Amino acid sequence: MAPPNGTPARRRPTGQQPAASAPVRARRPTGAQRAIGGGAKLVCSAGPAQGQEFPLDGDEVVIGRAAENAVSIADTSVSRKHVLLRRTEAGWAASDMGSGNGTMVNGVTISEETPLSSGDVITLGDSELQLVEDAPARRPVPRRNSMGEVSMPRGRPLARSRTLSQGPELAQAKRKRFIRIAGLVGIVMAGGFTYKVIQNKKAAQVQQVEADKQRALAERQAIFQEGKNLARNGKWTEAKAKFEELEELEPGYAQGAVKRYLDVTIKEIPNQQLLDECAAALEANEVSKASKALSQVTKDTQQFERRDELRAKLEVKLKGNLDAARALLAATGDRAKMTELLNVANDVLGAIPDQRDALEFKKVAEAAINRIDHPVKVDNSGPAPTPWVEVQRRYATGDKTGALAMANECAAKSAQCKTLMRQIQEFDERSRKADSLSPNELLALLELDKKISGGELTPQSHNISVRVSGAYYKKAAAAKAAGDWATAAENARKVLAADPGNSGAQAIVAEARKTATELYQQGYSLKDQSPDEAAAVLQKVVQMTPAGDELHEKAARWLAKLGNR
Repeated sequence: MAPPNGTPARRRPTGQQPAASAPVRARRPTGAQRAIGGGAKLVCSAGPAQGQEFPLDGDEVVIGRAAENAVSIADTSVSRKHVLLRRTEAGWAASDMGSGNGTMVNGVTISEETPLSSGDVITLGDSELQLVEDAPARRPVPRRNSMGEVSMPRGRPLARSRTLSQGPELAQAKRKRFIRIAGLVGIVMAGGFTYKVIQNKKAAQVQQVEADKQRALAERQAIFQEGKNLARNGKWTEAKAKFEELEELEPGYAQGAVKRYLDVTIKEIPNQQLLDECAAALEANEVSKASKALSQVTKDTQQFERRDELRAKLEVKLKGNLDAARALLAATGDRAKMTELLNVANDVLGAIPDQRDALEFKKVAEAAINRIDHPVKVDNSGPAPTPWVEVQRRYATGDKTGALAMANECAAKSAQCKTLMRQIQEFDERSRKADSLSPNELLALLELDKKISGGELTPQSHNISVRVSGAYYKKAAAAKAAGDWATAAENARKVLAADPGNSGAQAIVAEARKTATELYQQGYSLKDQSPDEAAAVLQKVVQMTPAGDELHEKAARWLAKLGNR
């Protein structure tokens, strides 16, 4: 049978089967076919590494502060191993590695592995990293049939047309039907057009809302980052204003992170003011005011580096002021210098109330000022005062120069004045060599000072007293630790000879005497049954107590009796 177009059909030879098409074998995709774009990278948009780019190689990338990480960021707010990026079938995904400050993706803190898209922003402390990926290339996808053969998709075959003979009535009916169909099609197309316009308008509105949302998000992220940068640079007041602005725009932004930053700035602003006050006081050499301001800075301040720096400067300033005060001790007859000494002493005591040197300086300055302001009036109606007594009194107040002048004036008339003049000159000469003298020589120099003044240590021997008491106290403490109470008591008494108010030496002497009392009672109980053993114990008592002490004398008497047996 001929086909409709009249073309004779081509006959197939009898018994011959259709030729089977050759199977298309599947080929494994090449590297270029498998590639999805040119790769991915991280671009740092905020923080210490701002502007740097980090390409993402491999299937897992660790980001953190540690140098061995694939992406290392030198940011103190970033943990050593902060976040892990993992390549999945759907793309990259991020998971927090137990960091201190947490990890956010697009401003939202993540608690589990979170998929990432190109353009997403990862926040780690004060640093922000944006994921940038190349767009994947589109390629035709081969199809595989049930036989495992692979072929490319083909177009549909064109339908054959055939020509039909039509009558006049049929043609007229066909025209009317065509007109009705055309009208319906027009109506449908008009409705479709109107629907399309409405849909496009709705889509534009949705896009506008999304754009506004993204713009607002970017604005908040920029304000947040600016506030963090200001805080990192120590501009706490400006940072507080940024965080307050952001909190007003969106309360609870970044899951409360802004509120936490705001609380820090509220605490650090007063700390910064106190540190500024301390620095200004040190500049004006007001150590008391500087110490008071520094003591009010909170212990957990984030400005600890500046606090420690100012604390070190304060210690240097205190030492310098004390050294300057020692240089003023020799000018006890100069009221201006004594006033300066008193001011320095009071300033140091305002910082350290129990500073021993400052307490002594204050005592000397007040006594000198009082003596200068209220000189002793000489009553010429009575007998003339003994000249050498006035020399001692003048020397005792710290006026060594005035005392020497008075002694020189009366030396020709009084042997005591002559002796005092010689002793003052000797003290002056030996005290200039004090740095080269041994502790025993210094102790002898203090005894000379007492002789000149009539039994009291004077201000001009203060530095010598400090050196002597320090040297002998170390020996006393070491002997006490070794259980050698005789040596401990002997050295402690030397400390008290140089510094009568030394509480440490007083405690050692008191403890040594208590031990000596117990030993005396033990020796006394042994004197009849074991005289030799009693004598050894009583000998320790004599060594542990000074001559003239009641216990010392009693133990010495029993030793004498035991020795005569």
